[in-house]
Amino acid sequence: MQNYTDMLTSGAFDVVFQEIERQTNVDRNTLKVIRAEYRVWSNGCLDLQGLGDVCSAVLTPGWIVEVEGKNQRWVYHTDQTRTYVKEAGFWSESSGNSTLARE
Repeated sequence: MQNYTDMLTSGAFDVVFQEIERQTNVDRNTLKVIRAEYRVWSNGCLDLQGLGDVCSAVLTPGWIVEVEGKNQRWVYHTDQTRTYVKEAGFWSESSGNSTLARE
């Protein structure tokens, strides 16, 4: 497993930046990872199962990634290879709105 610093310098979290850019039109060059922690999720839904989701009951190694940019903050869960990425929450400084309930 790579450590956090190696992950940042290798661009390993670019997929999270791409997802934020796709969903919000915030330029990925304004984004930065402010926290990344290795986690083992309790299911294939990265512990973010929604109503009606069917999740595999398998331990899934991955990351929790917190990204900041344009007075906003996003939290994402990923699997270890970062091929599966799910938004876990969002916070906006300007509106004070937060959906950072799940982590």
